[in-house]
Amino acid sequence: MNNFTDESYAAFLESATEKYDFATCQRSDGSYYGTGGTCRIGTPATKPEAEKKGKSSGGGGSTVDAAGRKEYARQAKTERQSAADIKREIKSSGSTPALEKKLSQTEKRAASFENIAKTGNLPSKSKPAGDGTTSKTKKLSPAQEARQSKDPKVQDRQVKNDIKKLSKEYERLRGKPEAAARRSEIMKEVSGLVNKQADLTKKIEAASKSQSPAKAPDTSPAANQRRTNAAARARD
Repeated sequence: MNNFTDESYAAFLESATEKYDFATCQRSDGSYYGTGGTCRIGTPATKPEAEKKGKSSGGGGSTVDAAGRKEYARQAKTERQSAADIKREIKSSGSTPALEKKLSQTEKRAASFENIAKTGNLPSKSKPAGDGTTSKTKKLSPAQEARQSKDPKVQDRQVKNDIKKLSKEYERLRGKPEAAARRSEIMKEVSGLVNKQADLTKKIEAASKSQSPAKAPDTSPAANQRRTNAAARARD
């Protein structure tokens, strides 16, 4: 059993920290990690020890007490000073993508720390519902992509497929009195698709004509002779 007192443990921890050069680093997203050397990702920081979990108005996040808010205010000030230094560097040396990115990340951290210092609420890791964001972009089906395409040929193929599907559905419903209303709807849909197909055919033909290469002039001896004779007759 260890006989460490609070004082002896504190002394041990201090000496160990000096020996192994422990450091706390903060990533761009506000999270912390420890390292035995220098910060390779993020910047050196002091993690507030006053953080405590609890309910907050932020929707399931954590809160900090007065001491923690004071620490975040100090870190916000440090980040603002770093942002000012980056701006001076950009002004003197010129802007680069790396400096612009570094400035943006620094200002975001400063704004986040300032908000925590003001409200005492740590940001929740989960995004609030209804914020307009999704974890994955919904993938469109080939038919949906075809309908959204601006290529007349792609649209024409999709229209033909839609007409075939509706025709098959109509045949399945043929002879069923209860499906009379649906058959009427199918006829209207097919009629609209046929008109759309006619318009697409015109667009495809027009595009084909505009892309056709100009016919090369006939340079054969017979053609040259005809042009010479025509020029002579014009002079007479």
